Amino acid sequence: MKKTKILTIANRKGGAGKSTCAAHLSLIAARRGLKTILIDLDPQKTLETWWKKREEENPFLTDIDPQKIEDVICNLNDHDFDLCIIDTPGDTSINATSGLKVADLVLIPSKPTAPDLQAIGRTIATIKNLDKPFLFVITQAVARTKLAMQVQVFFQSLEQ
Repeated sequence: MKKTKILTIANRKGGAGKSTCAAHLSLIAARRGLKTILIDLDPQKTLETWWKKREEENPFLTDIDPQKIEDVICNLNDHDFDLCIIDTPGDTSINATSGLKVADLVLIPSKPTAPDLQAIGRTIATIKNLDKPFLFVITQAVARTKLAMQVQVFFQSLEQ
Protein backbone atom coordinates (compact mmCIF):
# COMPACT_ATOMS: atom_id res chain seq x y z
CA MET A 1 0.00 0.00 0.00
CA LYS A 2 1.30 3.44 -0.90
CA LYS A 3 1.71 6.17 1.69
CA THR A 4 -0.16 9.42 1.26
CA LYS A 5 2.29 12.34 1.07
CA ILE A 6 1.47 15.13 3.52
CA LEU A 7 2.19 18.75 2.59
CA THR A 8 1.51 21.18 5.42
CA ILE A 9 1.35 24.87 4.66
CA ALA A 10 2.31 26.93 7.69
CA ASN A 11 3.37 30.36 8.82
CA ARG A 12 2.71 31.79 12.26
CA LYS A 13 1.85 35.10 10.63
CA GLY A 14 -1.66 35.50 9.28
CA GLY A 15 -2.26 36.77 5.76
CA ALA A 16 0.84 35.15 4.28
CA GLY A 17 -1.07 33.29 1.58
CA LYS A 18 -1.38 29.84 3.18
CA SER A 19 -4.93 29.12 2.01
CA THR A 20 -4.26 30.48 -1.46
CA CYS A 21 -1.17 28.28 -1.81
CA ALA A 22 -3.14 25.25 -0.59
CA ALA A 23 -5.93 25.87 -3.12
CA HIS A 24 -3.59 26.41 -6.07
CA LEU A 25 -1.34 23.46 -5.26
CA SER A 26 -4.34 21.17 -4.81
CA LEU A 27 -5.66 22.13 -8.26
CA ILE A 28 -2.29 21.47 -9.87
CA ALA A 29 -2.06 18.08 -8.16
CA ALA A 30 -5.62 17.11 -9.13
CA ARG A 31 -5.08 18.17 -12.75
CA ARG A 32 -1.99 15.96 -12.83
CA GLY A 33 -4.13 13.01 -11.80
CA LEU A 34 -3.18 12.85 -8.13
CA LYS A 35 -6.00 11.90 -5.78
CA THR A 36 -5.75 14.87 -3.44
CA ILE A 37 -7.47 15.76 -0.18
CA LEU A 38 -7.51 19.04 1.71
CA ILE A 39 -7.62 19.54 5.46
CA ASP A 40 -8.45 23.05 6.62
CA LEU A 41 -7.27 23.45 10.21
CA ASP A 42 -7.64 27.22 10.16
CA PRO A 43 -10.74 28.33 12.15
CA GLN A 44 -11.34 31.03 9.49
CA LYS A 45 -12.07 28.18 7.02
CA THR A 46 -10.90 30.16 3.97
CA LEU A 47 -9.86 27.00 2.15
CA GLU A 48 -13.15 25.25 2.96
CA THR A 49 -15.12 28.28 1.74
CA TRP A 50 -13.19 28.22 -1.55
CA TRP A 51 -13.73 24.46 -1.94
CA LYS A 52 -17.51 24.68 -1.42
CA LYS A 53 -17.78 27.02 -4.42
CA ARG A 54 -16.27 24.41 -6.73
CA GLU A 55 -18.04 21.77 -8.83
CA GLU A 56 -15.19 19.27 -9.21
CA GLU A 57 -14.79 16.62 -6.55
CA ASN A 58 -10.96 16.26 -6.71
CA PRO A 59 -9.40 17.75 -4.65
CA PHE A 60 -11.56 16.37 -1.89
CA LEU A 61 -12.06 18.09 1.48
CA THR A 62 -12.41 16.56 4.93
CA ASP A 63 -13.29 18.16 8.24
CA ILE A 64 -11.39 16.74 11.20
CA ASP A 65 -10.69 17.14 14.87
CA PRO A 66 -7.03 18.29 14.99
CA GLN A 67 -6.40 16.03 17.99
CA LYS A 68 -7.25 13.00 15.81
CA ILE A 69 -5.18 14.01 12.78
CA GLU A 70 -2.82 11.03 12.97
CA ASP A 71 -5.78 8.61 12.76
CA VAL A 72 -7.19 10.55 9.82
CA ILE A 73 -3.84 10.41 8.01
CA CYS A 74 -3.67 6.63 8.47
CA ASN A 75 -7.20 6.37 7.06
CA LEU A 76 -6.14 8.35 3.96
CA ASN A 77 -3.64 5.63 3.14
CA ASP A 78 -6.49 3.10 3.14
CA HIS A 79 -8.37 5.20 0.54
CA ASP A 80 -5.48 5.55 -1.94
CA PHE A 81 -4.95 9.27 -1.63
CA ASP A 82 -1.72 10.43 -3.24
CA LEU A 83 -1.50 13.81 -1.53
CA CYS A 84 -2.95 15.54 1.51
CA ILE A 85 -2.55 19.31 1.76
CA ILE A 86 -3.06 20.79 5.22
CA ASP A 87 -3.81 24.49 5.68
CA THR A 88 -2.90 25.74 9.15
CA PRO A 89 -3.80 28.92 11.05
CA GLY A 90 -1.33 31.75 11.61
CA ASP A 91 -0.69 30.92 15.25
CA THR A 92 0.75 28.27 17.59
CA SER A 93 -2.54 26.57 18.45
CA ILE A 94 -3.08 22.80 18.49
CA ASN A 95 -4.49 23.20 14.98
CA ALA A 96 -1.17 24.55 13.72
CA THR A 97 1.09 22.17 15.62
CA SER A 98 -0.95 19.06 14.78
CA GLY A 99 -0.66 19.89 11.09
CA LEU A 100 3.10 20.28 11.41
CA LYS A 101 3.59 17.03 13.32
CA VAL A 102 2.21 14.87 10.49
CA ALA A 103 3.94 16.71 7.63
CA ASP A 104 6.31 15.06 5.20
CA LEU A 105 7.16 18.55 3.97
CA VAL A 106 6.23 22.03 5.21
CA LEU A 107 5.75 24.92 2.81
CA ILE A 108 6.21 28.37 4.35
CA PRO A 109 4.66 31.16 2.29
CA SER A 110 5.57 34.76 3.04
CA LYS A 111 4.86 38.16 1.55
CA PRO A 112 8.03 40.13 0.70
CA THR A 113 7.61 42.70 3.48
CA ALA A 114 9.89 43.25 6.45
CA PRO A 115 7.29 42.22 9.09
CA ASP A 116 6.35 39.09 7.15
CA LEU A 117 9.93 38.02 6.51
CA GLN A 118 10.90 38.65 10.15
CA ALA A 119 7.97 36.54 11.35
CA ILE A 120 9.05 33.38 9.51
CA GLY A 121 11.95 32.83 11.89
CA ARG A 122 9.53 31.67 14.58
CA THR A 123 7.84 29.32 12.10
CA ILE A 124 11.16 27.84 11.00
CA ALA A 125 12.23 27.32 14.63
CA THR A 126 9.06 25.35 15.33
CA ILE A 127 9.52 23.24 12.20
CA LYS A 128 13.17 22.54 13.03
CA ASN A 129 12.18 21.44 16.55
CA LEU A 130 9.88 18.88 14.93
CA ASP A 131 12.70 17.83 12.55
CA LYS A 132 10.59 18.43 9.44
CA PRO A 133 11.93 19.43 6.02
CA PHE A 134 10.63 22.74 4.69
CA LEU A 135 10.56 25.04 1.69
CA PHE A 136 10.11 28.77 1.69
CA VAL A 137 8.09 30.59 -1.00
CA ILE A 138 7.53 34.30 -1.62
CA THR A 139 3.88 35.17 -2.27
CA GLN A 140 2.26 38.31 -3.61
CA ALA A 141 5.49 39.60 -5.17
CA VAL A 142 5.32 41.76 -8.27
CA ALA A 143 7.25 40.00 -11.03
CA ARG A 144 9.22 43.06 -12.14
CA THR A 145 10.47 44.14 -8.72
CA LYS A 146 14.07 43.77 -7.64
CA LEU A 147 13.12 41.21 -4.95
CA ALA A 148 11.18 39.04 -7.39
CA MET A 149 14.12 39.06 -9.80
CA GLN A 150 16.54 38.12 -7.02
CA VAL A 151 14.28 35.23 -5.98
CA GLN A 152 14.06 34.04 -9.59
CA VAL A 153 17.87 34.12 -9.95
CA PHE A 154 18.23 32.24 -6.65
CA PHE A 155 15.89 29.45 -7.78
CA GLN A 156 17.56 29.24 -11.18
CA SER A 157 20.91 28.74 -9.44
CA LEU A 158 19.43 25.81 -7.52
CA GLU A 159 18.42 24.12 -10.78
CA GLN A 160 22.00 24.14 -12.13
